[in-house]
Amino acid sequence: VHQWSGLEARALRKALRKSIRGFAEHLGVAVNTVAKWEKLLSETTPQADSQAILDTVLARAEPAVQERFERLLDSDGLMHRPRRPPVPSLGDHETWAEDLERAMVCLSRQDFTFACTLLDRWLHRVRPGEMDERGQYLYARTLTLFGDTRRLQGTVCDL
Repeated sequence: VHQWSGLEARALRKALRKSIRGFAEHLGVAVNTVAKWEKLLSETTPQADSQAILDTVLARAEPAVQERFERLLDSDGLMHRPRRPPVPSLGDHETWAEDLERAMVCLSRQDFTFACTLLDRWLHRVRPGEMDERGQYLYARTLTLFGDTRRLQGTVCDL
């Protein structure tokens, strides 16, 4: 998921087969937060730290859960919905830098899948031409680390 909204969060909750309360506990967020996502659906976007938590939960989910999640998104028409990536804010820069550090730790542990998930999230979320200098620097670091990850993993792919 490039940018989570309440719709994607609800699809993940349903894919995990959890109640709102159980999902909130699983994520480590307030029940009211999840309830707001469910109420506002596509009209709300979770904060950057919640975006990272949702990405992590999805990446660590069992394949059956990931398949259910994709089916739920496809049934809601979200898989084919075009989205324009937003320009990252200063808070996003901090989260982005933290994700780069997490990706480097993943690489040291040879957890290529999770490293790619962290990096791919930023490569598809942003447009380099619309960012300030710090954003462009983070994008360049992300792109380089993504290439290194693919090289170490032994695969090459087009973005």
